[in-house]
Amino acid sequence: MGKSFIPLSLMIGSRFGSSKKKTGFVSFITLSSIIGIAIGVIALTVGLSAMNGFERELEDRVLSVIPHGDIHGAYGSLKDYRSYGEKMTADPHILSYAPYVNVNALLDRRNEFKAMVIKGIVPEQERTVVAVDRFIENDALSSLVPGGNNIIIGTTIAEKFDIKKGDRLNFMVSVNSTAQKLSTPKSISFTVSGFFHMSGQLDGLVSYIHMADAQKIMNMEDDEVDGICLKTDDFLQSNQIIIQRAKQARIMAYVGSWMQTQGHLYSDIQLVRLVIYISLFIVICVACFNIVSSLMMILNDKRSSIAILMSMGARNSLIRRIFVSIGLINGSIGIAAGLGIGFLLSWKLNEVFTLLEKITGRTLLDKELYFIDFIPSEIHLTDFAVVGAGALLICFASTIYPAFKTSGILPAVELSKGR
Repeated sequence: MGKSFIPLSLMIGSRFGSSKKKTGFVSFITLSSIIGIAIGVIALTVGLSAMNGFERELEDRVLSVIPHGDIHGAYGSLKDYRSYGEKMTADPHILSYAPYVNVNALLDRRNEFKAMVIKGIVPEQERTVVAVDRFIENDALSSLVPGGNNIIIGTTIAEKFDIKKGDRLNFMVSVNSTAQKLSTPKSISFTVSGFFHMSGQLDGLVSYIHMADAQKIMNMEDDEVDGICLKTDDFLQSNQIIIQRAKQARIMAYVGSWMQTQGHLYSDIQLVRLVIYISLFIVICVACFNIVSSLMMILNDKRSSIAILMSMGARNSLIRRIFVSIGLINGSIGIAAGLGIGFLLSWKLNEVFTLLEKITGRTLLDKELYFIDFIPSEIHLTDFAVVGAGALLICFASTIYPAFKTSGILPAVELSKGR
């Protein structure tokens, strides 16, 4: 005869939990506890996958086109920028630098206006600091040459104003005069040589021209820029790295990092992740209270069966393990279902939200308000393992009280009731 490796408590617990003699209300409470746990696990895993996705997109999209840090002049422009760049890159943690000139302009397109920032860059140096060319179509970045008067604009602006490649765009720019007073707005024009697409807010805010053209517009000299962008080997520590190096080099300029401009996004993501953990674990805890209720009802239904087991020599410890097994079986079913459905929803999260947008007719993420206009997702199996283990621990804790209540059953009393 083969040996059974299934513990006796688990075998009896599975029979008690699946008994057809349970009342309809007990079955309803048991089912609701399983469904409640599953819903909590689904919400928690999907929420964490979404937060992982937002964090990935923040790093891959926003931080790929926004430099880790920058230095700009304390009193206007930054002169002799090359010396600043060489001083900063002397630190092995600062990998490269790139100069820039910002032009605040007003696009005039068919009697419609759009305020935007035209950023003058040197493409060869810009590539070493940010990965903006990843989002520029057909290698249009190489079209930016000194005196070419070419411009690369975001697809959001292009769609809004029906702009095509080769179109001539007119801008109005206010330039400081030598007397440090605003002069009459100057009209400039550029030819659209390409587009960039990031699926987010930046598509409608920034355009790119060559830095030499921007210097000409702003009446700057060859070695004069608004500032220099920096790239470090650790974007999370970039603020400390850049500030420390600037102090060592005694640089008299404003020093900043992406933490000042976009750090709130990263902080918000971490905060939302924490809120999701706390709130949804509370949901799971509430669902596990139904396990307590169902076990107490099963205890009342099975008092005579428990009395028989005790009269046959079953110890209190075995009876307790039986009820712990019932709770863990029900909880495991809910957790397994939640993890499975949560994995599938996380895998197809953007498609699910796209379908919801079509059904409701509403845009969940407006690209003019958020840094991306879609719902990202990234599955981390460690998150699923932590959620599953945490939910199982809560289920186990829910079985303790009903399990110890079984010690109050007296076999003689219960069996005499059946006579």
